[in-house]
Amino acid sequence: MNRTIGAESDEKGGLSAEGRGPRRWIAAYYLASPVFALLDLGLGLNIRLAALEGLTILRVGYYLVCLSLGVLAWMRPRLEPLTALGESAVNLVLLFAGMMAAYAGMLDSVLQGDLINPFTPTYVFNFGLSGGVMVTGFHARMARFGAAAHSGEVHTTDGNARE
Repeated sequence: MNRTIGAESDEKGGLSAEGRGPRRWIAAYYLASPVFALLDLGLGLNIRLAALEGLTILRVGYYLVCLSLGVLAWMRPRLEPLTALGESAVNLVLLFAGMMAAYAGMLDSVLQGDLINPFTPTYVFNFGLSGGVMVTGFHARMARFGAAAHSGEVHTTDGNARE
């Protein structure tokens, strides 16, 4: 008997009451990208992407990619955890690289006699938000793999599970 991984999903594509994890909030998070972009680019309140400060074109591109991921995750609920893992991993790499550059800049400012702290509350919040989405996506995906493993299914590369 062939079954698709994630067959425990309800008719709306979210996890059922017996499911393990969020019910479509990851897709909604990415579909809310225009709101985040408006807050960031329009009002200067950057809570989602602290890593590309001052690079407006890249920020717009990032928000468009996130919106596309939201559409993909909404249309293909099985991919929702993977989209969260992928985007959050990229965001965290950008944050880590930005953090190292900011730390080096802070050391330079100390050597010049002026301490400038680049680790603003917004930066720290963005770091936590990205990490939280990544961890949630990871656990949602692992829960589906665990449920399939307990039912005796074998995972295949085409996204189907076979008993």
